[in-house]
Amino acid sequence: MGKGDSYIARWNVPLPDKVYVVELEHGSISGKRVIRLDGEEIYRKDWMFRLVGTDIFYIGENECAINIDSIKGLKFRYTLTMNGKPLEAFTDIQNKVLKTWCPSDDTVVVLDTQKIEIYVNGNAVEMESEFTEEGSEMRFFLTKGREATIKIVQDDKELQYYLKIDKQIIPPIITSD
Repeated sequence: MGKGDSYIARWNVPLPDKVYVVELEHGSISGKRVIRLDGEEIYRKDWMFRLVGTDIFYIGENECAINIDSIKGLKFRYTLTMNGKPLEAFTDIQNKVLKTWCPSDDTVVVLDTQKIEIYVNGNAVEMESEFTEEGSEMRFFLTKGREATIKIVQDDKELQYYLKIDKQIIPPIITSD
């Protein structure tokens, strides 16, 4: 909750480069709307006659829409959609598309399996890909110049993804499906 007549809604949005925090400040009397992305203000309307409605903004190439609906009296429901999907459905898709590993306290590796892009600590990195007898491998460098490999292998049911650093296999972060 904000001060006075302001209400704040907050969402965590997982994307390949990082998890973004979206906040909405909504004046239930003035209609004021302020949207913040990771604490930085990206949208502001100080006075609006309509207390409800939709505000659209972007995180990278992803279209985001905050919907404000009246429930009863001066009570409101706030929902966030990503690329036209409710945040929960979008997050479920992201959990299936993004493979994530944390090989150390200061390193996060993410593979976007749809775009075939690798991110290290939120930054896209260059990689070399090659096909092997078992599947394919992608070689890239972590911070401090350490080489890493993501190996993709087809098992009986689905593709399996492995991160290998210094001949050690790093287990992925398991997300709920």
